[in-house]
Amino acid sequence: MGGMPLRVFLRKGMGHTYMLCLVTFQQENKPMTQHDIYYYDGKISPRVGKFIEAIAAARHHLSRAYDTRSALECIVLSASIIDAQLRIGIIMKQQLDNKTDSFDESLIHQKGGDKKRQERDILKMALDHGVINDIVYHMLNELYNKRNKCIHRYIISDINYQYATRLVFEYDEAITLVITQTDRFRMNRW
Repeated sequence: MGGMPLRVFLRKGMGHTYMLCLVTFQQENKPMTQHDIYYYDGKISPRVGKFIEAIAAARHHLSRAYDTRSALECIVLSASIIDAQLRIGIIMKQQLDNKTDSFDESLIHQKGGDKKRQERDILKMALDHGVINDIVYHMLNELYNKRNKCIHRYIISDINYQYATRLVFEYDEAITLVITQTDRFRMNRW
């Protein structure tokens, strides 16, 4: 847990489009630098760039939250990283199925008036597209319920900080599992 730099792989598509291929976390304990983000030709769309930067920032802050033992912060950031990884998996699966490099940008950006794609919607999409299996889907749903209990009912429920701390370890395992599930699409891509 913690200290794992982000690796992002993009593949040049037809024309000047770039498809998001994979976000993984390498098990190395070194500070993240610009060199830890890989691009093909060094140019990507601004939306993809902002999405990648947001994942990198979330990963960086998660590492710091591990170091400071801030369980609630770890839970929130872990959930965000899993959501982003599932979105990437959905994009890659759609690209493979449709044999295209294009993708629905609403998966990586939502403007004020756009239809919201909430975490539960993304979980269901990931299951429906075969990004995750039924077991992972139910595990992530259970984590969602536990996280909401920590965030929204921390004071009024029977949980304590030990409960939140145990949940951090469950989320750490879930991140690894989701990355493993989505990594198989990268293998099919190259």
